[in-house]
Amino acid sequence: MKRTDQAGDLAVFVNPPWKTSLILNVRRTADFSVIRLLVEAGVGVAAHFRCCPAQMNGLVEELWDSGGRIVALRQDAEGRGAHAWLLHSAEQMLGPIDIVLDLCAHPDEGRDGLSSLGGDDA
Repeated sequence: MKRTDQAGDLAVFVNPPWKTSLILNVRRTADFSVIRLLVEAGVGVAAHFRCCPAQMNGLVEELWDSGGRIVALRQDAEGRGAHAWLLHSAEQMLGPIDIVLDLCAHPDEGRDGLSSLGGDDA
């Protein structure tokens, strides 16, 4: 079931079909809303961040203290090896990952957000 947030911008899952997620390329504090929505919906989140470590640590502590399952992963390298490390690390901490979201993926960049983790290269 979906609902829309108060601003009408984000479709939010209530009782989402997945239990664990890996979010790649958190690059700005505005991306924290995606993390917060998933954790508050009961999804375990491994967040790969590239910015603002103090703010990310604060978000993790806040959500963890409120009963959420969340870990933050820092990895500045690029490519298949880095993504494999992130996926492995996330699974070690949260169990099998059900969905991967790449917040950096954008049509102008020619990436689909999932292809770099396995299978064919985009």
